[in-house]
Amino acid sequence: MESKETTSMKRPADTTEEEEVRKGKKKRGKVWNSEVKADNEEEEAGTEAKEEPKAEKTEKEEETAGGEAEQDDPTVGLEGSAFQSRMPADKLTTLEGSLFSDIVKSPPHTHRLFLHIRNRILQMWLESPLQELTYEGVMAGLEAPFNSEGVLCARIHAYLERHGYINYGIFKRVKVTARDVWVAF
Repeated sequence: MESKETTSMKRPADTTEEEEVRKGKKKRGKVWNSEVKADNEEEEAGTEAKEEPKAEKTEKEEETAGGEAEQDDPTVGLEGSAFQSRMPADKLTTLEGSLFSDIVKSPPHTHRLFLHIRNRILQMWLESPLQELTYEGVMAGLEAPFNSEGVLCARIHAYLERHGYINYGIFKRVKVTARDVWVAF
């Protein structure tokens, strides 16, 4: 151990380097002397034993943070489906406003209905993007109060399909269209 006098005579840079080495932040050079190497291994074993309780605390913190992160994760649920499709989850886009002007002029509960149906259709597509999402599939997947507006669901489905939010890329067609029959012959 060093006395107080020798530590006070050291430069501040030397003391910070020693502290970094002691805390394990700075890498140590190779040691060729076996006695010094054994001393360093004992010190490292002592510091590792002291650092283990800290590691347990961080694991517990990660578990609690992981639960909070799942709640704050923007890729989960209806909001997550809108987020993954690059659309706002809580309001209509300008394009939707121009195409669905009747919805824009309607009361706020109709806005919420539109947004829920749109986000639910996006969620259904993102759950199985390798299979075509048809209007019939949408009506089967929507919950009871939301599937009562069949015309609105059809309009939203057609909008999302036409503008490439659903049924894009490589996917299995469920329903054969007239265009598919024409191409086959």
